[in-house]
Amino acid sequence: MKYILPITLLFAVSFVYGAKPEKELPESSCAERATEVLKNNPDSIVIHIKGLICGSCGVGVNFSLKKLDFVDRTRFTNGVLLDAKNQFAVVALKEGHRPKRESIMQAAESAGYEAMDYYMIEGDVVRKVRL
Repeated sequence: MKYILPITLLFAVSFVYGAKPEKELPESSCAERATEVLKNNPDSIVIHIKGLICGSCGVGVNFSLKKLDFVDRTRFTNGVLLDAKNQFAVVALKEGHRPKRESIMQAAESAGYEAMDYYMIEGDVVRKVRL
């Protein structure tokens, strides 16, 4: 009984001051945002992950993606840079490797999310691959 008030206060404070999720962004502008990210990270792919709206959401996504065999773990944080504001996971590619659709979809799904598509640079063009 004496713990009810402290627990209630702790819950209230964490709810008010805790991590607030970013508003989910429309898919229509994903290509524009992905293009900007890829300009600075050309040897990477940008994965649009539906529901990745806060920093804590990305823990499982990061854990799953960094295990993929085409990920260059020497870049970013073990090969993955999360951008919850844009609902992106930026994945560094190993030289000479290409991303694998099935692996990306399984990694996102195992973390409880849905990978919608990914973007990559081919020549001078940003290409969208629907997952």
